[in-house]
Amino acid sequence: TNWVLIRSVKPTKSLSLNTVSTRFVLEDEGDNAVRVVIRYSGFPLACPGGDFDDVDDLVFVVGSGGGILAATYDDTLKAPKCSSVTRACYAGPSLLKSRGTVGLGEPNAPNTIDQCEDGNEGEYLVDESIESIKVTSIDGGDLVEGANVRVEAKVWVYGYGDHADFWYAADANLPEWNFAETVNMTVEMQFDTVSTEYILPEGDLQAVRVVFRFGGNATEPCPGGFYDDVDDLAFVVEST
Repeated sequence: TNWVLIRSVKPTKSLSLNTVSTRFVLEDEGDNAVRVVIRYSGFPLACPGGDFDDVDDLVFVVGSGGGILAATYDDTLKAPKCSSVTRACYAGPSLLKSRGTVGLGEPNAPNTIDQCEDGNEGEYLVDESIESIKVTSIDGGDLVEGANVRVEAKVWVYGYGDHADFWYAADANLPEWNFAETVNMTVEMQFDTVSTEYILPEGDLQAVRVVFRFGGNATEPCPGGFYDDVDDLAFVVEST
C-alpha cells in the first residue's frame, strides 16, 4: 500500500476526547483506505512505531458513479450476497480476506454455497488467497437476465503456477456450476486483479464462483487442493 499524507492535525485539548478531521478527493474506483495515526511527537510517517502511537485503517469501496452494492454474509447460503438488484455487487476483504484457517482465518470460511472447503496449508500473503469479488454490468445498467457482465477477483498470487477459474450458476439455491474461463497468473508474490465476462442466464438469484488454485486443472468447481481458495458471491438478477 502506498500511503499518501493528507495533513497533520494537532489536538487542542489534553487529557480529554478530541475530534479531528480533514478532507481529500477520491481518485480511484474500487478498494480504497484511509489511515489515522495518532502519535506522541515525532514526524508524520504512515507507520511511526512509537511506544505511545495508535494506527488504525478503514477500507471502503468507491464506485465509478454509484450503483455498487456491498454484499453481506448470508447465513442461509453461507456466502456473501447482494439482496437487491444493482449495477454491481461487491464482496470485499472484510468478507473474503485470507483462506480457510490460514493466518487469522477467512471470515465465515469457506464462503461457498455448497460448502466446498478451502485448503488450509501455507501462510497468509505468501500463499494463494482470494481477497475480493465483484460482478458488474458492462453496459452500466442493472444486473438483468441476458446482460453482459464482468467478474473481477483480487487475489494474492504465490507464483506462475497459480490459476483462477471462473464459474457461474443460474440458481444460487441449487447451484449447477458452469465453467467460464481460466486465467493463468503472470506475476508472483503480489496482489493481482483477474477477470472474465459472461452473459447472465435466466434466474432471479444467481452466483459466481472463483477458484484460485495452485497447479491442477479446471475440471472441477471444487478442486480440494491444499493451497486452493474457493469463494462464491450470490446476487439478485432482474427478469426480462
